[in-house]
Amino acid sequence: VVLDYWTLDNVVRNTGFEVRDNYTVRAYFKLAAYRIYKADGSGVFAWSAPNGTTIRIDKVKYIYPGTTVTLEAHPGTGYELDYWTLDGVVQSGMTFTMPLKDVSIFFAYRKKSYVITNQNDGHGSVTVAASATYGSTVNVSFTPGTGYSFDYWSLDGTKQTGTSFTMPAANVTVNGFFKKNSYNITNQNDGNGTVTVAASALYETSVGVRLTPN
Repeated sequence: VVLDYWTLDNVVRNTGFEVRDNYTVRAYFKLAAYRIYKADGSGVFAWSAPNGTTIRIDKVKYIYPGTTVTLEAHPGTGYELDYWTLDGVVQSGMTFTMPLKDVSIFFAYRKKSYVITNQNDGHGSVTVAASATYGSTVNVSFTPGTGYSFDYWSLDGTKQTGTSFTMPAANVTVNGFFKKNSYNITNQNDGNGTVTVAASALYETSVGVRLTPN
């Protein structure tokens, strides 16, 4: 509480006076406002004023003690609030009651983790982490099924090169695509005729053969 103003016989005064008679002096007090300091510059405070409006606080604001202060975390892309402290003490919830002193607020953020969906075309497998934090390097490997070899892979539908990617601030889908192998066909005979057949063919395709005796 601090002095607001004082009166001398119901007249507001701001200077002293000489005593010449009986006087009535009245002092009027008001609640003192205290400051909130934002330590990291990345959060936003909000508090409800008596008229019902919401005041947003960017850096430092004077608040009356007893006021309920609501905190809003505004993390950057790919981050989320980890914890916040009031005068160095970790708090729960997102509100506090303004005490009779200046206070300091600190917001600590951490990288968010996003989901990685693993898909393939049914002819091989894709090995990749189920999730990763924003900005981290994610490695991808591919194992083709029998008769197939790796063709290419995509990240959210976009064809990629290399075997890794940087995790964005979103869930992603990794899809592996495989192609049939081509195998050589060796043409031989016992000298009493000829064999007509393709020189090579793709895995599991039908191959025609024509035999012509001498």
